[in-house]
Amino acid sequence: MTSRFARVSDIVFQKLFRSIDQVELEDKGTLLDAVNRAHQRGLIESIDKMREIRDLRNQIVHEYVKADLQNVFIDILEFTPLLISICNNIFEYCKKY
Repeated sequence: MTSRFARVSDIVFQKLFRSIDQVELEDKGTLLDAVNRAHQRGLIESIDKMREIRDLRNQIVHEYVKADLQNVFIDILEFTPLLISICNNIFEYCKKY
């Protein structure tokens, strides 16, 4: 569960947001730039929630929380519906291309 959450969040941040930027001829910029543009496009509702998803992904990937796995699972269950919703928003947005 943790690896799938981390993988999906990576795909959203590193592939999908950046691919949309590339198609729309935006400068690559930083990850924060890509997230801000995603927010402007209406793909995400909250930049702060995206930061929390990214922080959770980093905890999983870098194994910062070995002793606190129960809270990691709770956080994943909390953020998964949001991540799925963002993916759906991206799919709908990309239909115009």
